Amino acid sequence: RVPGTDGTYVLTVGTGVTDSDSNSPAGTTSVEVNFDLLQPTATISEITSLRNTAVGTVTIDFSERVTGFDFEPLNNPIDLQLFRDGQELTNEGEGLGEFVTLGDLDESDMSVSTLTIDLSTLTGIGGDYELRLDGTNIVDLAGNAFNDGDGGITPGTQSVLFEMDTTSPFLTGIRRLSPASVNGLTNDSTVQFRVDFSDDILDADADDFALT
Repeated sequence: RVPGTDGTYVLTVGTGVTDSDSNSPAGTTSVEVNFDLLQPTATISEITSLRNTAVGTVTIDFSERVTGFDFEPLNNPIDLQLFRDGQELTNEGEGLGEFVTLGDLDESDMSVSTLTIDLSTLTGIGGDYELRLDGTNIVDLAGNAFNDGDGGITPGTQSVLFEMDTTSPFLTGIRRLSPASVNGLTNDSTVQFRVDFSDDILDADADDFALT
C-alpha cells in the first residue's frame, strides 16, 4: 500500500519469511523508497499592477525541480508567453526565447528550478499585459502535475496581470458649481469649482490651483 504522506520509507523483509521448504533468509533485507505526493507550484515575483515604466527582470521560482517544458529550441520554453491587450507579443509557438534564462537546467532530465525573464524591452508600450506560465505539461521529477494555485486566465496556467499607462493626465474641464449664476458674476466670498481630469490623479491640493 502506498503511504499517504511524503517522506523516505524503508521496506524491510525479516527472517520470518520462509519458502515452501521452510528455508528462511539469513538476516533482513531492506529497500529505501522516497515518496513525493506534493504537486509542484510556482511563485512569480511581484510586478506592480499599475505602472508607467517597463517591467525589468521577473523570476519564476518552482517549489521543486520540474520538467515537461517544451523547449523549441533549447533555452526557449514556449510554455511562457507574454500578451498585450490580448495579443501575444512573440511569434506563435516560439515562446519568449532570448528573453528567458533557465535556472540550473539539468539536461539529463531537462528539469529546472527557476526561470528568469527580462521584460524590459517588451513592456514599454502602454496597454494591459499578461505574463502567462502554461503548466499543462509541467510535472515534478516524481510525475506530480503542476498546481496552478488560484489559476490563470485559462485552466492549468498561472498568470500575472499588469497595466502599463504611459499617457499623462490632462485637464478636460473647469466649471463653477456654486453659487449659481446666469452671467458668471457673483458677490459671494466663497465660490466652488469642479475640475475634471482625463484620469484619476494623486496628491492634488489647494497649492496646485491659483486665482488671479
